Amino acid sequence: MDKAKALHGLRILVTRPAPQGQALVHLLQQHGAQPTWLPLLQIEALSEQDSAYQAAKQALLNLDYYQVVICTSRPAARLAIELIDQYWPQLPIGIRWLAVGAGTAAELAEYGIEAETGADGEDSEALLRHPALQQLQHGKVLLLKGEGGRTLLAEQLQTAGVEVCQAILYRRQPCPAPAHFAQLLADTQVVLLSSGEALHHFHQLCGGPRPLPLVVPSQRVAELAQHQGWPTILISAGAQDHAMLDCLTRWRQGAPCQQDGCSHD
Repeated sequence: MDKAKALHGLRILVTRPAPQGQALVHLLQQHGAQPTWLPLLQIEALSEQDSAYQAAKQALLNLDYYQVVICTSRPAARLAIELIDQYWPQLPIGIRWLAVGAGTAAELAEYGIEAETGADGEDSEALLRHPALQQLQHGKVLLLKGEGGRTLLAEQLQTAGVEVCQAILYRRQPCPAPAHFAQLLADTQVVLLSSGEALHHFHQLCGGPRPLPLVVPSQRVAELAQHQGWPTILISAGAQDHAMLDCLTRWRQGAPCQQDGCSHD
């Protein structure tokens, strides 16, 4: 099928926050879809008056203290680099950088930092299987993240005897539903959700599950959606734009489920 017509006419609700949501909308339009962008979460950088910001600043001032730095998201990457640029004219050597997901690694790469990801997945579970973390007993790790979110990385590393410092750089604020939300849902054929938090907020806005297919970025988020009662769940190979696009294309074409692509749950 022609690339420009693979998703021809498909009405997709894109819920990814700015600025990545805009890029995903553009990509879907190139493939013939009719996407609507409705960010569910807003990324809010912490202010200098916030105690968590001051703690993160101190952690980054001591960047050379850590053997491994783990970045959990693209916003964390952007905001950390802004601080690092202020205090480190040159990055300290000897640090191993890891990232949760290829998108986060790509964000760091824009600033000249080569970060490794999990070899067999796009989530925290995959990253925990990385050899650099398997061999880090009694080492020191800096975790760059947002407020709240998953605690798996910190908990598992601490259990293994690793000293973990968590630098909180931003918080996610839920966006209110627009006045035309009900009509928007009625006009939507499939919804793209890039995180468990986005799923939770979308579920609340909807007041419960609807007969709408959801594309989610991992088995973990799929299980959350299944527990909430959503009837049709498509699992992408990750949260990146191309993975979501591939999942949608397979589904639209009725292709059989693939372990490295999208699957039905």
